[in-house]
Amino acid sequence: MGCPELNPGDVVKAQNGSAVYFITEDLESKYYPNDEVYFTWHDSWDIVKSIQGSCLDLYPLANPAGMTYRPGSRLVKRVESPAIYVILSQGIRSKVADPSILEALYGFAWGTLVRDVPSYNWSNYAKGSDLVSASPHDGQLLKISTRNTTYFVDNGGIYKFDGDLGILAQDIRTVDEHIFTSLPERGQTITKDAIIANLLGTSSETIDTVPDSSVVENPSVDIDTVVIDNSIPSTPEIDNTIPDSPASNLYTLSTLEQETINQLNAYRKANDLGIVVHDDALYELAKEHSQYMYDTDIFEHVGFEDRFNRAQRNLCVENLAWNYQSGYDVVWVGWKNSPGHNVNMLQKDITHIGLSWVGPYTTMFACK
Repeated sequence: MGCPELNPGDVVKAQNGSAVYFITEDLESKYYPNDEVYFTWHDSWDIVKSIQGSCLDLYPLANPAGMTYRPGSRLVKRVESPAIYVILSQGIRSKVADPSILEALYGFAWGTLVRDVPSYNWSNYAKGSDLVSASPHDGQLLKISTRNTTYFVDNGGIYKFDGDLGILAQDIRTVDEHIFTSLPERGQTITKDAIIANLLGTSSETIDTVPDSSVVENPSVDIDTVVIDNSIPSTPEIDNTIPDSPASNLYTLSTLEQETINQLNAYRKANDLGIVVHDDALYELAKEHSQYMYDTDIFEHVGFEDRFNRAQRNLCVENLAWNYQSGYDVVWVGWKNSPGHNVNMLQKDITHIGLSWVGPYTTMFACK
């Protein structure tokens, strides 16, 4: 019988042996030092393929030859040394400068996660730079007490997790909000398979972009059809002056909030429409909803009809955005290229607006 063709990510064992091997992107093999290391990566033994021992010769041992604990699952130390390390992608070890960092990132019981690695396996962990501050490191799965969502840390950013965590669920760490917010939230989600492939370097699977939510309007209000002028330049001249509004005297807008209004007004002017001005009452409604989305991680138009009734206006429209980097991106990249959101921005009758950013969440609540 011939040898089966193996692919990166396959897990195999020889029919006459007990060692289990992982097939790398370079079609080399790495052994799992023990069952605990194996079960930080995989849910069960069911994925292991049994092959003839001679077939392993087609997949020579990599250098380093052994698998490491999955990043974020355990802490490691050399048997002979008290120094403790976190594990990063590709098995890189990062020496922890102070135990307080471990408490902040892994909780009070971080000591239960420390594993002694014998000298003959220590070379599997490549040396990296020291971890000198309590900033989440690549490979960690995080939560904060005010949200139910799980997040994955990669390349200096935080991504929402989507789907079944499986074996990864045992390694979610709850951290303080100030630690969580030390890294930017990305407007993208990631799956379990993508996390494993990312950490093992066996796939270039992209992280899915999270779209804007669907547009909600009051069904009792008729909105005129808007003709969009596709000749509008993608980078307009922006009027950064803040328009006067007799209804505005309580709130000072953030730079992002004012920039987004300025960009919206530039877009409306380019379509020969009147500008909208900040309104304190509408701002309170918008801020309340942005705060709700931030606290719950629910990115939807929950409570729109209630906001419309509380506004006591004849017509209101609402747009939401998540994780855009600037007001320009929200208006000209996100909403302009989404038909429903675009219609709301170009609603000719709206005159006043509440525009709120809370963390990565943006709410536009504009009314006549």
